[in-house]
Amino acid sequence: GLRGDLESFDFSTVLQIVSKGEKTGVLYFRQGEEVRGLHLRDGNIIAASGNEGLRLGQIGCGKGFISQEQLQEVLVEAKKTGKRLGEVLLDLAYINEDDLKELIRHQIREIVLELSCWEKGDFEFRGYPVEFDEGGMEDINIMRIILEAAARRDERAAA
Repeated sequence: GLRGDLESFDFSTVLQIVSKGEKTGVLYFRQGEEVRGLHLRDGNIIAASGNEGLRLGQIGCGKGFISQEQLQEVLVEAKKTGKRLGEVLLDLAYINEDDLKELIRHQIREIVLELSCWEKGDFEFRGYPVEFDEGGMEDINIMRIILEAAARRDERAAA
């Protein structure tokens, strides 16, 4: 598989390689103890994982989709049933499918934008079938998010 370090290939270059190759699997990034994963299908990001501050339930609370009490109930139910948090949120009718898609898109965007700021670290792509049932989640275009990341970096540099 594809592997290397971010000093040799920057984040956007790595994303472009897996996008152009229409890869399916998980692209892992490590920086010290920090690990992030971008889940891809046919070169497009369909999910992201690894940032404690950007868990789906916390995003839902922060954006006002669910209360802290509802989040606690959902976490207990997810642990008990082995279901993903998004599935439990839908099962309990706390959010609808469009809300879930918005939360997932927000989570992906924030993790990708965070990774775009990493200048050091390692990456590794592991190709295998992705087992996400993302409820009709449309894939996130990598080139669009690379441009958004570059614009955000420019804004931060100008500030």
